[in-house]
Amino acid sequence: MRFARKVPLARRMALRDRGRFLITAGGVGFAVMLMMFLLGVLEGVRKGATQYIADCQAVIWACEINSSNLLRSSSFLEPEDGRELAAFPGVREATGIVRVFTKAEIHGRQKTLLIFGIDPTSSLAVPSRIIQGTQKLGPGELILDRAFAVKNGLKPGDSLDIQHRKFRIAGVSEGTNAVIIQFLFGRLDDAQELLEIGEVVSFFLLTVKEGFDAAEVLRDLKLKVPALSFFSKEEFIQNNKDELKMGVLPIFWTIAILGSIIGAAVIALMLYGSVLERRLDYALLKSIGTPQRDLVLLVIRQSLLASSAGCVFGILAAGLLAPFLLWLVPELTLAIRPDAAILILAGSLFVGLAGSWAPIQKLSRIYPMEVFRG
Repeated sequence: MRFARKVPLARRMALRDRGRFLITAGGVGFAVMLMMFLLGVLEGVRKGATQYIADCQAVIWACEINSSNLLRSSSFLEPEDGRELAAFPGVREATGIVRVFTKAEIHGRQKTLLIFGIDPTSSLAVPSRIIQGTQKLGPGELILDRAFAVKNGLKPGDSLDIQHRKFRIAGVSEGTNAVIIQFLFGRLDDAQELLEIGEVVSFFLLTVKEGFDAAEVLRDLKLKVPALSFFSKEEFIQNNKDELKMGVLPIFWTIAILGSIIGAAVIALMLYGSVLERRLDYALLKSIGTPQRDLVLLVIRQSLLASSAGCVFGILAAGLLAPFLLWLVPELTLAIRPDAAILILAGSLFVGLAGSWAPIQKLSRIYPMEVFRG
Protein backbone atom coordinates (compact mmCIF):
# COMPACT_ATOMS: atom_id res chain seq x y z
CA MET A 1 0.00 0.00 0.00
CA ARG A 2 1.07 3.58 -0.61
CA PHE A 3 -1.08 5.17 2.08
CA ALA A 4 1.97 6.48 3.97
CA ARG A 5 3.19 8.17 0.82
CA LYS A 6 -0.05 9.80 -0.36
CA VAL A 7 -0.97 11.30 3.01
CA PRO A 8 1.62 13.72 4.52
CA LEU A 9 1.87 11.55 7.62
CA ALA A 10 5.44 12.63 8.42
CA ARG A 11 4.46 16.28 8.73
CA ARG A 12 1.26 15.50 10.61
CA MET A 13 2.96 13.20 13.09
CA ALA A 14 5.88 15.57 13.61
CA LEU A 15 3.62 18.58 14.16
CA ARG A 16 1.00 16.79 16.28
CA ASP A 17 2.98 17.81 19.35
CA ARG A 18 4.18 21.21 18.20
CA GLY A 19 5.87 22.02 21.47
CA ARG A 20 8.10 18.97 21.27
CA PHE A 21 8.83 19.64 17.59
CA LEU A 22 9.80 23.26 18.26
CA ILE A 23 12.05 22.24 21.14
CA THR A 24 13.70 19.62 18.93
CA ALA A 25 14.15 22.02 16.01
CA GLY A 26 15.51 24.57 18.44
CA GLY A 27 18.03 22.09 19.84
CA VAL A 28 19.18 21.20 16.34
CA GLY A 29 19.21 24.90 15.46
CA PHE A 30 21.54 25.73 18.32
CA ALA A 31 23.83 22.88 17.23
CA VAL A 32 23.80 24.28 13.66
CA MET A 33 24.45 27.77 15.02
CA LEU A 34 27.40 26.40 16.97
CA MET A 35 28.80 24.75 13.84
CA MET A 36 28.34 27.96 11.83
CA PHE A 37 30.01 29.98 14.55
CA LEU A 38 32.96 27.59 14.86
CA LEU A 39 33.49 27.26 11.11
CA GLY A 40 33.29 31.04 10.84
CA VAL A 41 35.92 31.41 13.57
CA LEU A 42 38.08 28.74 11.91
CA GLU A 43 38.07 30.62 8.63
CA GLY A 44 38.51 33.91 10.47
CA VAL A 45 41.61 32.59 12.23
CA ARG A 46 43.04 31.35 8.93
CA LYS A 47 42.40 34.66 7.19
CA GLY A 48 43.52 36.79 10.12
CA ALA A 49 46.78 34.88 10.56
CA THR A 50 47.70 35.18 6.87
CA GLN A 51 45.99 38.37 5.63
CA TYR A 52 48.98 40.56 6.47
CA ILE A 53 51.27 38.28 4.44
CA ALA A 54 48.81 38.23 1.55
CA ASP A 55 48.52 42.03 1.55
CA CYS A 56 52.30 42.59 1.56
CA GLN A 57 53.88 43.41 -1.77
CA ALA A 58 56.78 41.05 -1.01
CA VAL A 59 56.85 37.95 -3.21
CA ILE A 60 59.63 36.14 -1.30
CA TRP A 61 60.13 35.78 2.46
CA ALA A 62 63.58 35.03 3.90
CA CYS A 63 64.22 33.77 7.42
CA GLU A 64 66.60 31.72 9.53
CA ILE A 65 67.20 28.16 8.34
CA ASN A 66 65.08 26.55 11.08
CA SER A 67 62.17 28.99 10.72
CA SER A 68 59.17 28.64 8.44
CA ASN A 69 56.29 30.84 9.60
CA LEU A 70 55.38 34.19 11.10
CA LEU A 71 53.55 32.98 14.20
CA ARG A 72 55.44 30.27 16.05
CA SER A 73 59.07 30.09 15.00
CA SER A 74 62.17 32.05 15.98
CA SER A 75 64.37 33.78 13.44
CA PHE A 76 67.37 36.09 13.98
CA LEU A 77 69.14 37.56 10.96
CA GLU A 78 71.97 40.09 10.69
CA PRO A 79 71.90 43.35 8.70
CA GLU A 80 74.65 41.88 6.48
CA ASP A 81 72.16 39.24 5.33
CA GLY A 82 69.87 42.01 4.11
CA ARG A 83 72.63 43.75 2.21
CA GLU A 84 73.60 40.45 0.56
CA LEU A 85 69.99 39.79 -0.46
CA ALA A 86 69.51 43.32 -1.78
CA ALA A 87 72.53 42.83 -4.06
CA PHE A 88 71.39 39.42 -5.31
CA PRO A 89 70.64 39.28 -9.08
CA GLY A 90 66.96 39.84 -9.74
CA VAL A 91 66.12 41.24 -6.28
CA ARG A 92 64.73 44.79 -6.43
CA GLU A 93 64.29 45.41 -2.71
CA ALA A 94 64.98 43.56 0.55
CA THR A 95 63.53 45.11 3.69
CA GLY A 96 63.75 43.66 7.18
CA ILE A 97 61.13 43.31 9.90
CA VAL A 98 61.71 42.27 13.50
CA ARG A 99 59.13 40.47 15.64
CA VAL A 100 58.95 41.40 19.34
CA PHE A 101 56.79 39.86 22.06
CA THR A 102 56.48 42.24 24.98
CA LYS A 103 54.09 43.53 27.65
CA ALA A 104 52.23 46.77 28.21
CA GLU A 105 50.03 47.94 31.04
CA ILE A 106 46.68 49.12 29.69
CA HIS A 107 44.04 50.41 32.10
CA GLY A 108 45.82 48.71 34.97
CA ARG A 109 46.10 45.30 33.31
CA GLN A 110 49.11 43.60 31.69
CA LYS A 111 48.63 42.86 27.99
CA THR A 112 50.85 40.74 25.73
CA LEU A 113 51.82 42.55 22.54
CA LEU A 114 53.18 41.20 19.26
CA ILE A 115 54.96 44.12 17.63
CA PHE A 116 56.45 44.00 14.14
CA GLY A 117 59.20 46.52 13.69
CA ILE A 118 59.16 47.75 10.09
CA ASP A 119 61.40 50.00 8.03
CA PRO A 120 59.54 53.35 7.77
CA THR A 121 61.36 54.16 4.52
CA SER A 122 59.89 51.12 2.73
CA SER A 123 56.27 50.38 1.88
CA LEU A 124 56.76 46.58 1.74
CA ALA A 125 55.96 45.75 5.36
CA VAL A 126 53.53 48.56 6.19
CA PRO A 127 49.96 47.25 6.79
CA SER A 128 47.91 48.31 3.78
CA ARG A 129 44.47 48.48 5.42
CA ILE A 130 44.61 51.60 7.59
CA ILE A 131 41.11 52.57 8.77
CA GLN A 132 42.08 55.34 11.21
CA GLY A 133 45.04 57.67 11.45
CA THR A 134 48.06 57.24 9.19
CA GLN A 135 50.41 54.49 8.06
CA LYS A 136 53.42 56.80 8.36
CA LEU A 137 55.33 55.99 11.52
CA GLY A 138 57.42 58.52 13.36
CA PRO A 139 59.79 57.71 16.23
CA GLY A 140 57.91 56.23 19.18
CA GLU A 141 54.70 55.61 17.21
CA LEU A 142 52.60 52.46 16.72
CA ILE A 143 49.87 51.17 14.44
CA LEU A 144 47.35 49.01 16.31
CA ASP A 145 45.04 46.31 15.01
CA ARG A 146 41.38 47.38 15.05
CA ALA A 147 40.27 44.54 17.36
CA PHE A 148 43.05 45.34 19.84
CA ALA A 149 42.18 49.03 19.74
CA VAL A 150 38.44 48.45 20.26
CA LYS A 151 38.95 45.89 23.03
CA ASN A 152 41.22 48.22 24.96
CA GLY A 153 39.45 51.47 24.18
CA LEU A 154 42.36 53.00 22.26
CA LYS A 155 42.42 55.39 19.32
CA PRO A 156 44.94 57.47 17.34
CA GLY A 157 46.53 60.06 19.59
CA ASP A 158 46.42 57.85 22.71
CA SER A 159 49.60 56.44 24.19
CA LEU A 160 50.93 53.13 25.56
CA ASP A 161 53.70 52.54 28.10
CA ILE A 162 55.93 49.69 26.90
CA GLN A 163 59.09 48.80 28.81
CA HIS A 164 59.13 52.24 30.48
CA ARG A 165 58.80 53.96 27.10
CA LYS A 166 55.79 55.93 25.94
CA PHE A 167 54.48 55.12 22.47
CA ARG A 168 51.91 57.22 20.63
CA ILE A 169 49.21 55.52 18.53
CA ALA A 170 49.48 56.80 14.96
CA GLY A 171 46.95 54.57 13.21
CA VAL A 172 44.60 51.59 13.32
CA SER A 173 44.71 48.73 10.80
CA GLU A 174 42.50 45.86 9.62
CA GLY A 175 43.52 42.43 8.34
CA THR A 176 46.04 42.09 11.18
CA ASN A 177 43.96 40.08 13.65
CA ALA A 178 45.02 36.44 14.17
CA VAL A 179 42.27 36.04 16.85
CA ILE A 180 44.68 34.41 19.29
CA ILE A 181 46.80 37.57 19.10
CA GLN A 182 46.70 40.85 17.20
CA PHE A 183 49.55 42.45 15.25
CA LEU A 184 50.95 45.86 16.20
CA PHE A 185 53.47 47.77 14.08
CA GLY A 186 56.27 50.14 15.04
CA ARG A 187 59.47 51.47 13.57
CA LEU A 188 62.28 48.96 13.08
CA ASP A 189 64.70 50.88 15.32
CA ASP A 190 62.13 51.21 18.12
CA ALA A 191 61.34 47.49 18.02
CA GLN A 192 65.04 46.56 18.01
CA GLU A 193 65.53 48.76 21.07
CA LEU A 194 62.68 46.89 22.82
CA LEU A 195 64.25 43.56 21.85
CA GLU A 196 67.64 44.66 23.24
CA ILE A 197 69.82 42.33 21.13
CA GLY A 198 71.23 44.70 18.56
CA GLU A 199 70.17 45.36 14.99
CA VAL A 200 68.87 41.86 14.27
CA VAL A 201 65.77 41.30 12.16
CA SER A 202 63.41 38.33 12.02
CA PHE A 203 62.52 38.25 8.32
CA PHE A 204 63.51 39.90 5.08
CA LEU A 205 60.80 40.73 2.57
CA LEU A 206 61.92 40.65 -1.05
CA THR A 207 60.54 41.95 -4.32
CA VAL A 208 61.81 41.07 -7.79
CA LYS A 209 63.03 43.38 -10.51
CA GLU A 210 60.94 43.86 -13.61
CA GLY A 211 61.81 41.29 -16.25
CA PHE A 212 62.83 38.62 -13.73
CA ASP A 213 60.70 35.61 -12.85
CA ALA A 214 60.01 35.34 -9.11
CA ALA A 215 60.09 31.52 -9.17
CA GLU A 216 63.54 31.53 -10.82
CA VAL A 217 64.90 34.10 -8.36
CA LEU A 218 63.52 32.01 -5.49
CA ARG A 219 65.18 28.88 -6.86
CA ASP A 220 68.51 30.68 -7.26
CA LEU A 221 68.32 32.04 -3.71
CA LYS A 222 67.75 28.56 -2.30
CA LEU A 223 70.76 27.24 -4.23
CA LYS A 224 73.21 30.09 -3.65
CA VAL A 225 72.26 31.24 -0.13
CA PRO A 226 71.89 27.92 1.74
CA ALA A 227 72.35 29.58 5.15
CA LEU A 228 68.81 31.02 4.97
CA SER A 229 65.34 29.67 4.26
CA PHE A 230 63.33 31.19 1.40
CA PHE A 231 59.62 30.88 0.69
CA SER A 232 57.31 32.28 -1.93
CA LYS A 233 54.37 34.28 -0.61
CA GLU A 234 52.05 31.34 -1.26
CA GLU A 235 54.37 28.88 0.52
CA PHE A 236 54.72 31.21 3.51
CA ILE A 237 50.95 31.61 3.78
CA GLN A 238 50.51 27.83 3.67
CA ASN A 239 53.20 27.38 6.34
CA ASN A 240 51.24 29.64 8.68
CA LYS A 241 48.01 27.74 7.97
CA ASP A 242 49.78 24.44 8.67
CA GLU A 243 51.05 25.84 11.97
CA LEU A 244 47.49 26.74 12.96
CA LYS A 245 46.34 23.21 12.15
CA MET A 246 48.70 21.91 14.82
CA GLY A 247 47.52 24.46 17.36
CA VAL A 248 44.08 25.91 18.00
CA LEU A 249 42.13 24.65 14.96
CA PRO A 250 41.76 21.00 16.11
CA ILE A 251 40.05 22.27 19.27
CA PHE A 252 37.42 24.09 17.19
CA TRP A 253 36.84 20.99 15.05
CA THR A 254 36.35 18.86 18.17
CA ILE A 255 33.72 21.24 19.53
CA ALA A 256 31.93 21.30 16.16
CA ILE A 257 31.78 17.49 16.09
CA LEU A 258 30.44 17.41 19.64
CA GLY A 259 27.75 19.92 18.61
CA SER A 260 26.71 17.60 15.77
CA ILE A 261 26.47 14.65 18.17
CA ILE A 262 24.26 16.71 20.49
CA GLY A 263 21.98 17.62 17.57
CA ALA A 264 21.64 13.96 16.57
CA ALA A 265 20.88 12.99 20.18
CA VAL A 266 18.13 15.63 20.41
CA ILE A 267 16.44 14.34 17.24
CA ALA A 268 16.78 10.72 18.37
CA LEU A 269 15.16 11.60 21.69
CA MET A 270 12.22 13.31 20.00
CA LEU A 271 11.58 10.53 17.50
CA TYR A 272 12.12 7.75 20.02
CA GLY A 273 9.51 9.30 22.28
CA SER A 274 7.21 9.79 19.29
CA VAL A 275 7.47 6.12 18.31
CA LEU A 276 6.70 5.04 21.89
CA GLU A 277 3.69 7.36 22.15
CA ARG A 278 2.32 6.37 18.75
CA ARG A 279 3.13 2.68 18.98
CA LEU A 280 -0.46 1.73 18.20
CA ASP A 281 -0.51 4.08 15.19
CA TYR A 282 2.52 2.33 13.72
CA ALA A 283 1.00 -1.07 14.57
CA LEU A 284 -2.17 -0.03 12.71
CA LEU A 285 -0.17 1.02 9.67
CA LYS A 286 1.57 -2.34 9.70
CA SER A 287 -1.73 -4.20 10.09
CA ILE A 288 -3.24 -2.56 6.98
CA GLY A 289 -0.23 -3.64 4.92
CA THR A 290 2.09 -0.64 4.97
CA PRO A 291 5.55 -1.96 4.03
CA GLN A 292 8.33 -1.69 6.59
CA ARG A 293 10.28 0.40 4.09
CA ASP A 294 7.52 3.03 4.03
CA LEU A 295 7.46 3.18 7.82
CA VAL A 296 11.22 3.63 7.92
CA LEU A 297 10.91 6.45 5.38
CA LEU A 298 8.15 7.95 7.55
CA VAL A 299 10.52 8.17 10.50
CA ILE A 300 13.35 9.49 8.32
CA ARG A 301 11.07 12.18 6.88
CA GLN A 302 10.14 13.34 10.37
CA SER A 303 13.83 13.43 11.29
CA LEU A 304 14.80 15.40 8.18
CA LEU A 305 11.88 17.78 8.76
CA ALA A 306 13.16 18.53 12.26
CA SER A 307 16.78 18.87 11.13
CA SER A 308 15.82 21.11 8.19
CA ALA A 309 13.73 23.37 10.42
CA GLY A 310 16.59 23.45 12.90
CA CYS A 311 19.06 24.32 10.14
CA VAL A 312 16.96 27.30 9.03
CA PHE A 313 16.57 28.43 12.64
CA GLY A 314 20.32 28.03 13.28
CA ILE A 315 21.31 30.05 10.19
CA LEU A 316 18.90 32.86 11.06
CA ALA A 317 19.98 32.89 14.71
CA ALA A 318 23.66 32.94 13.74
CA GLY A 319 23.07 35.87 11.39
CA LEU A 320 21.23 37.81 14.08
CA LEU A 321 23.72 37.05 16.86
CA ALA A 322 26.94 37.58 14.86
CA PRO A 323 26.99 41.41 15.19
CA PHE A 324 26.37 41.14 18.93
CA LEU A 325 29.16 38.58 19.36
CA LEU A 326 31.59 40.70 17.37
CA TRP A 327 30.71 43.68 19.55
CA LEU A 328 31.05 41.61 22.72
CA VAL A 329 34.36 39.99 21.65
CA PRO A 330 36.10 42.42 19.23
CA GLU A 331 39.03 40.07 18.56
CA LEU A 332 36.70 37.54 16.94
CA THR A 333 36.72 37.32 13.16
CA LEU A 334 33.89 35.44 11.46
CA ALA A 335 34.09 34.36 7.81
CA ILE A 336 31.77 31.75 6.26
CA ARG A 337 32.89 30.38 2.90
CA PRO A 338 30.29 28.92 0.48
CA ASP A 339 31.74 25.44 0.85
CA ALA A 340 31.49 25.78 4.65
CA ALA A 341 27.78 26.68 4.32
CA ILE A 342 27.27 23.59 2.15
CA LEU A 343 29.12 21.53 4.75
CA ILE A 344 26.81 22.86 7.47
CA LEU A 345 23.72 21.98 5.41
CA ALA A 346 25.06 18.49 4.71
CA GLY A 347 25.96 18.14 8.37
CA SER A 348 22.43 19.03 9.50
CA LEU A 349 20.95 16.44 7.11
CA PHE A 350 23.45 13.86 8.38
CA VAL A 351 22.42 14.74 11.95
CA GLY A 352 18.80 14.09 10.95
CA LEU A 353 19.64 10.71 9.46
CA ALA A 354 21.79 9.74 12.45
CA GLY A 355 19.02 10.76 14.83
CA SER A 356 16.54 8.43 13.11
CA TRP A 357 18.59 5.27 13.70
CA ALA A 358 17.41 4.47 17.24
CA PRO A 359 13.68 5.14 16.52
CA ILE A 360 13.90 2.91 13.42
CA GLN A 361 15.30 0.09 15.54
CA LYS A 362 12.38 0.52 17.94
CA LEU A 363 9.94 0.61 15.05
CA SER A 364 11.15 -2.76 13.79
CA ARG A 365 10.04 -4.35 17.09
CA ILE A 366 6.42 -3.19 16.80
CA TYR A 367 4.05 -5.99 15.71
CA PRO A 368 0.79 -5.48 13.73
CA MET A 369 -1.29 -7.49 16.23
CA GLU A 370 -0.57 -4.96 18.97
CA VAL A 371 -3.38 -2.82 17.57
CA PHE A 372 -5.90 -5.43 18.77
CA ARG A 373 -4.68 -5.54 22.36
CA GLY A 374 -7.15 -4.63 25.08
